[in-house]
Amino acid sequence: MGFKFVMSNRLSKTGNLRKTLVYAQDGMLLALGQDIVSRIDERSDKGYATQVYCSQSIGSTRLEESKCVSIETYEA
Repeated sequence: MGFKFVMSNRLSKTGNLRKTLVYAQDGMLLALGQDIVSRIDERSDKGYATQVYCSQSIGSTRLEESKCVSIETYEA
């Protein structure tokens, strides 16, 4: 069928209907606003425990509305 199926536990469900997402890869765009920033530090207020910090700024959007759809499926 030309689809790559991805298992997800984060799809919304109302009663027995679950909303599934279907899209063509060229219909979506991922933009990186800021690359990964990471730091490893000691926290003197927590008994010098190691603290790991990591952040990144990303976003995505639909490029073509017709290539991104949602389908409601019935689960018995």
